[in-house]
Amino acid sequence: MATPPKKPMTAYFLFMKEQRSVVKESNPDMKVSEISKELGKLWAELSDTEKEKFKNLAAEAKLQYDEDLKAYITEHGEPSKKPRNSKKGAKKGSKKSSKTADPTKPKKPLTPFFLFQNSRRQALKEENPDMAHKDIVRKMGEEWNQMTESDKKTFINQNKKLKVAYEKEMKEWTEKKESDKEETREDESDD
Repeated sequence: MATPPKKPMTAYFLFMKEQRSVVKESNPDMKVSEISKELGKLWAELSDTEKEKFKNLAAEAKLQYDEDLKAYITEHGEPSKKPRNSKKGAKKGSKKSSKTADPTKPKKPLTPFFLFQNSRRQALKEENPDMAHKDIVRKMGEEWNQMTESDKKTFINQNKKLKVAYEKEMKEWTEKKESDKEETREDESDD
């Protein structure tokens, strides 16, 4: 049986697809999760005008999808709603997916490169007002890669201080969580 057409990507996912290699190239040691977070930040910083390109591409893809889906339904009927044997289905019962992020949990410190980006981005935008966002990101990556270790030292030291603070906050947070669990258990056993 023929497979139904795949749903189109959103504007954000089209942006991620285009920019992922740029961010990865600028930061070869970065983890996939860190790349995704950086892409999220970059998307949030785009102006509405810059986002328009991706929104238009997404709208075109949606129109094509709607046409393809109509043709599929005409020929094969409604697509079945049965869950396929996929990684998503297998993940359902996993511990990680059942937990929601705790807003009180301390955030991990920014890497030296992200600290550099945060300090450089605005100036670079002002120096090059017509430069596309992806080119600004690429330029910051090139600048970072060309910096000497002594030039990077400021950001590395800043990262170390943030790590120490993070570890302290994490320890306090973990201890608080544990004591809260103990209190909850005691309250439940009193009932």
